[in-house]
This record gives sequence, C-alpha cells and structure tokens, in this order.
Amino acid sequence: LLMTLAQRLPDSQALADLCDLAGLRWLIVHHRAAGPNSRALWAAAELSLDLARRASLPTADIYEVTCERPGRWRKALLEPMPTVQGPGVFEVGAPVMSSPLEAGRIGRLRIPILNRGQRTWHGRRPPAPGTILVGVRWIPLESSREPVTWPAQPLPHDLRAGDSMELGFEGLVPPPGDYRVRVDVEPRGEPAFQSIGQSPLVQIPESLPAP
Repeated sequence: LLMTLAQRLPDSQALADLCDLAGLRWLIVHHRAAGPNSRALWAAAELSLDLARRASLPTADIYEVTCERPGRWRKALLEPMPTVQGPGVFEVGAPVMSSPLEAGRIGRLRIPILNRGQRTWHGRRPPAPGTILVGVRWIPLESSREPVTWPAQPLPHDLRAGDSMELGFEGLVPPPGDYRVRVDVEPRGEPAFQSIGQSPLVQIPESLPAP
C-alpha cells in the first residue's frame, strides 16, 4: 500500500495518505529514476503541498514533510489483531517443510498457530488437566481414503491470546495424494478448540524427483 501511494507522488492525496498512514517526515526524490519531467513536477508541487525542500543534489532533492498531524492511522495499523469471541479459537498458517515429504517414510512439518481466543493456552510437560494438546490429521480429498493422524503433543510453553508460535510435528507420511492438513487443538478435559479458515492443502507426490 505504501509503495503504491509513493508511486503516485507528488499527488496531494497520496502525500496526505502517506502522512496519515506512516507518519511521513522526509522524502528523497530521485529525479533520474522518476522521469525527465520529475524536477519540474516537484518544483510546482512544492508550492501547494506540505513540503519544504531542504537540499538539492545533482540528481535528487530532499524534502521535509510538514503536514500537521502525521501518522494518525499508524497506531491503529500497528495494533495487534483483535481476538475472536470465545476461549478456544485459533488460526493456522502454511506448513513449512525442511525437506520434501515422501510417502511411507517419517516426515516433519512446522506449522504456525495463532491464538485468536481470549485466554492464555497453557503448555506443560508432562500433560496435566488444562494442558493444551496439539495434533495433526491428514484429511484426504479422495473420500475413499482414511485420515492419517500424527501424535498430539503439549505446547512447549504458554501461548497468550493474540500471540503465535510455530510447532513441529513428526509422523508417518500418508500415501500419495492431496490432503488437508488439519490441526487439532484440545485442552485436556475440555471440548476441542475451533479453527478459523480452511486447513492448508498439501500434496504428497507419487515419487520424489531424482537429485
């Protein structure tokens, strides 16, 4: 967004938006990269915009941005994502594989998990009542196949509301095909938590390419 606005300069609305969004205070305009009429355009804009030229170089000008209320939207943009109502709500990111997954062999995945609820998830070893257990299920898109479950594990440490962590999982890679990687988050002795969004899609190939 900021890059798009910067490319519209010296448009007055683009400058105002950059002030509101990013608290813009200084601009370096490289005229050679901006085009043959760049210096003339900026010289004209300087008269009507909140700009003060502080230095001129052979191919660039340095401007101070003098808008009165810089960054009024910056705080809102930097605030954490609001949590969703309910204690047991989470969101998962795309799985990360350190090496290709091969059907029938032990595979490893790392999956980011975001606590979108309103309370801290407790991680303890060994598991105790209230401990959050996290597991992975491979749900085949082909309905005739059975899901494959990888062992659940407790969180390595507490996860506060609005925070995220990346968890590592290990298990037997299912047969070749397309799968939804479903993450199950279950506190011991309580109902399973609810996932927001669609589970990531992962394809297990028939065979790995030769090195």
